[in-house]
Amino acid sequence: MKIISIVGSPHGKKGNTALLLDEVLKGAQHMGAKNETIFLKGGSVLPCLGCDKCHIKGFCPQKDEFETIKLKILEADGLILASPNYIFSVSAQLKAFMDRCCGIIHCMAFEGKYGASIVTSGGGDEKPIVDYMNHFLITTGMHPVGSVWATMGDLPENLFTE
Repeated sequence: MKIISIVGSPHGKKGNTALLLDEVLKGAQHMGAKNETIFLKGGSVLPCLGCDKCHIKGFCPQKDEFETIKLKILEADGLILASPNYIFSVSAQLKAFMDRCCGIIHCMAFEGKYGASIVTSGGGDEKPIVDYMNHFLITTGMHPVGSVWATMGDLPENLFTE
């Protein structure tokens, strides 16, 4: 099984979201899964322009990493979305990716794939964000298989650190 993980945190590999993803991936790798993690630190996926070219031509004309990421997901069996809680929602980096999936949603292009969601926060209220992310996965055609979240402020200081 091939999994693509997308981390929408500006902290990249050093952030709590990536650390929690690593824990999830340990279990997947133990079961034989292969993973590629993509870090959306900002600028790698630009915001949607609303030009509708994804419907007309089948691809987005913007010159960034979106189309490459989309192809990797299409070739994979599953997708894990990971984001910190930024003002009761996903990060801007992950939201830009999700908004760019307009053509994917209309075609349900990720149909038959599996998905999971990961959220970290400093103060809680992760469940609505996980529900939002899983709803996104469903609208792309994926089957959500689970979610993990953590209120980092409630964990011992030495467990996860920035």
